[in-house]
Amino acid sequence: KLDVEGAEIMALQGASVLINDSLPVMAISLYHLPEDLWKIPEQILSICKFYKLYIRQHRYNSFDSVLYAIPHNRMLE
Repeated sequence: KLDVEGAEIMALQGASVLINDSLPVMAISLYHLPEDLWKIPEQILSICKFYKLYIRQHRYNSFDSVLYAIPHNRMLE
């Protein structure tokens, strides 16, 4: 789970080798900055294309929107 108050993209950049090598399942907050809605998914897919991305809004307002990144099999690509 990644919720670092607007520094999610920087944290993903710092963990890019780990993410690409180990393909963790990730839950990442999307609500700190308006552009996070598209920049965070772009960042994940630029690190590794073997992810399926899902967004879930856990409340009725825009707060608590979470991006779930689930790795899928590299052998299928």
